[in-house]
Amino acid sequence: KPILPSFAKRVEKFFCLDHELSFADCSPTHFPKRINAYEHLLKRIDPKHIEAMTTASTEHLEATPSPQPSPTKGVGSEALASPGPGSRVPSPVASASPDFISIDDFAKLDLRIGAVLECGFVDGSDKLLRFLLDAGELGQRQIFSGIRAAYGEPEKLIGRKVVFIANLAPRKMRFGVSEGMILSAGSGGDDLHLLDVDSGALPGMQVK
Repeated sequence: KPILPSFAKRVEKFFCLDHELSFADCSPTHFPKRINAYEHLLKRIDPKHIEAMTTASTEHLEATPSPQPSPTKGVGSEALASPGPGSRVPSPVASASPDFISIDDFAKLDLRIGAVLECGFVDGSDKLLRFLLDAGELGQRQIFSGIRAAYGEPEKLIGRKVVFIANLAPRKMRFGVSEGMILSAGSGGDDLHLLDVDSGALPGMQVK
């Protein structure tokens, strides 16, 4: 009763009690003399609602900028925070002593060229764009990228070639499945810039 007071009151009303429930009412000899007309006391939670809340919370957490963002970052299924109207996020200063990785660490990334077949806004998100890429021998890839603030006319990106991470585990979002991460440079918000590739680079080619 201290934890769910409203629920307890509905139970008391349902059982037509003339007193508040207490532990004494747990006795097997205490039965209600009558009950009111049937009504739902609690409604079962729809798993779809839980999934939607989890996805929304995850998107909100990913929108929180890192205290020391990298000067060059990839933006894929992660949604980046947008600055306020008329504001601009300052470019971060490159670290004087970056964390080194081995060539084996770099080799774990499967970077590929993708040609943009489709690009548009995502209903229900003010940060994401939906890309459909021609990835050559890998087929087509759908990727959600948090660069909407930087590219307000996504249709102009159709036909452009981008660099994306092809071996990033697919991520299920409430908008669909994101199958990779498109790389861009910048500090976030409207300061994001897709990487250009040479005209000779074909969809599906590896970046080494």
